[in-house]
Amino acid sequence: MRENDPERQKNEGVTPLALPWIGSFEIGHMSVGTVQMMPDDKHLFVSAKGAGYIIDLKSHTLVEQIGTHVAGVTEDAPRTLFLVDHNGTSLEAFGRTGRLWKTDTISSGGFRELALNDTSIVGEARHASGWTAFSVKLATGEVRFGDGF
Repeated sequence: MRENDPERQKNEGVTPLALPWIGSFEIGHMSVGTVQMMPDDKHLFVSAKGAGYIIDLKSHTLVEQIGTHVAGVTEDAPRTLFLVDHNGTSLEAFGRTGRLWKTDTISSGGFRELALNDTSIVGEARHASGWTAFSVKLATGEVRFGDGF
């Protein structure tokens, strides 16, 4: 019997080694390319030059495509929140239970000074008149503008 025989491993309670796989992804319209584990530990997020894909980790199948203009991604330190920047105009959050929310358009093309705290994401959004402070409640995705959050 071979050392990496899946049937033997199953019978002996050994977790089989993950087999390598190759994914081919249509590219988007940005320069961001990344592969990251999502907070639920069941899905991968893949960005292929801005095209965003959620992939089932176990079956390697496509769960969802989330756009072609992914401008950036970030996560919090405990990996409970995964944030996607869509073309510098809207934000989308995922947690351990899946998608939490996606904002409507909150910028005309860019974010800066983004920071996560316990209850919100704060930063500045580009508008025709300049940069405007904003916050997004993590629990609901509610967006507020101005300095008095």
